[in-house]
Amino acid sequence: MFSRRFVIIFVVCLFGMSSWQVYATNVAPVFNNKAKLSPRLQHLLSQHLKTTPNQHKLVTVIVESEDSIQDQQGIRLAGGKIRYKSGKSHEIQIPINKLSVLQKHLNKSTFIRLPFPHMPLS
Repeated sequence: MFSRRFVIIFVVCLFGMSSWQVYATNVAPVFNNKAKLSPRLQHLLSQHLKTTPNQHKLVTVIVESEDSIQDQQGIRLAGGKIRYKSGKSHEIQIPINKLSVLQKHLNKSTFIRLPFPHMPLS
């Protein structure tokens, strides 16, 4: 009924599709490997992007992580400036519109938050 050539092509296509699905499911977690932002910082970022997305306001944030060397590289790549370092915490200044870039450059175990409420935000 079907030619041998058609059957071979059909089987190869099925194999290719199934291997692509396996590849896509194995690679997907890598793309979700972003640092976590605190709820207050997420709110500040979303408000800024809604009101003045082109303004480059500097914000001071605290980056908490175990991997200090990789964090420092990620902070520099994102355009941040390290102000202080204490243990596993870094206080940095970064343009608010670069926070999402910073989030992508850091590990998913990293937590980015605003300084305590009694401290200035910039």
